[in-house]
Amino acid sequence: MTFARKHSEWLEAKAARKEANLRANATPSRSLHTPTYEGATSGQAVDKDAPVRSEAYRRLVAALPCWECRAAPPSQAAHANFGKGMGMKTDDRTCWPACVTCHRSHDQGGMDRMVRRFIEELAGRDTRAAILAAGNWPKSLPTWTEDKNHE
Repeated sequence: MTFARKHSEWLEAKAARKEANLRANATPSRSLHTPTYEGATSGQAVDKDAPVRSEAYRRLVAALPCWECRAAPPSQAAHANFGKGMGMKTDDRTCWPACVTCHRSHDQGGMDRMVRRFIEELAGRDTRAAILAAGNWPKSLPTWTEDKNHE
């Protein structure tokens, strides 16, 4: 028996022992329990609308001057920091142009959550309006409905 095979078998056995130990000593966690509301079923995943992706739209956004400091393009397409999860971005239609400095400041500046959301909504709305007014909205991209709650 080769060393590699022995080592592989040892790793598999170790993983099996660890799993068995975890199962034997598992205690329920509060985070595992989903409250059940009338008409809801506990434990079922809730479908979310998939965020729309459009490289063409992000490129149009990046071709605009920074929304905050008006620095000349190219900018970065900054995404809103709501309605997303770890490693996920929000809908591309919520983007607005930000220079590197303003983008970093917005994402890591310690801004109050409500102020940040207000700025994101306003900047996204201004950006969509500018792209629409210029007649550059990508044909394959559904238009954004401003009165819809996208959070």
